[in-house]
Amino acid sequence: MSRISRSCYEGNYYHIMVQGINKEYIFEQNWLKEKYLSYLLKQSEENNVKILAYCAMDNHIHILVYTEKLESLSKVMSHTNTKYGILYNKSMNRCGYVFRDRYRCENIYTISHLHNCVRYIHHNPVAANICESEGQYMYSTYNDFVNHKIPKEIIKLIYGDDPDYINKVKNGVRENVFIDVDNQFGVSKRVKQSKLLIRETLERYNGINNLHLLSKEQLYEIVKELINNPRVSKNQIMSVLHIGRKRLNRIIDDIKNDRKVSDE
Repeated sequence: MSRISRSCYEGNYYHIMVQGINKEYIFEQNWLKEKYLSYLLKQSEENNVKILAYCAMDNHIHILVYTEKLESLSKVMSHTNTKYGILYNKSMNRCGYVFRDRYRCENIYTISHLHNCVRYIHHNPVAANICESEGQYMYSTYNDFVNHKIPKEIIKLIYGDDPDYINKVKNGVRENVFIDVDNQFGVSKRVKQSKLLIRETLERYNGINNLHLLSKEQLYEIVKELINNPRVSKNQIMSVLHIGRKRLNRIIDDIKNDRKVSDE
């Protein structure tokens, strides 16, 4: 398995979303998308923030970044949004707020979550029925990845030394556990985060994409780790591990009675 910096687990990776106030289409015209992205890239370069991936939609933009200083990211987003807001108001002969919030941000803590985020960002226009495939959309980094136009430094930050990283860009996991335009940090978000927590646990057992390869002993240890976590429900464990309630309850019973593995 290729390795990437331990900083992935220390909170240096962030998924950012900016959105028009009242969900207005503040990036609807292509030249506006280009202007925002040019401001973003210039500010990120000046503040040593790495833009790893992005997708500019008509009323919001998703950005994946790497930074060693959170205050640098705050400076980039503040300057970018302020500059764009002035441009937009002037060009549209309007005044007032342009963005719904300054920006929304969530940490990326694991390698699988990082790879998933790249896929999620690039899939936005397909999910919105704007195009049939990611490669047909011009305002994301997808084509830069698949055509080897992304700097090696950025590839290494995301995929380490993996020679097969293009396959992950095209065909990796694409589960929506991320902030988006219709997703507030409410109950649905907590459910998604709980499922992510389960997947992060699986990753430590190298079973994130190979559930059928988990041994009985590994399954026991995973359930033991998860069942005492108040953020995780039995239904979520069953859903992600693809096991029935009867089998889960049997494992829980083994755990309570300190038995290692029940006969199937």
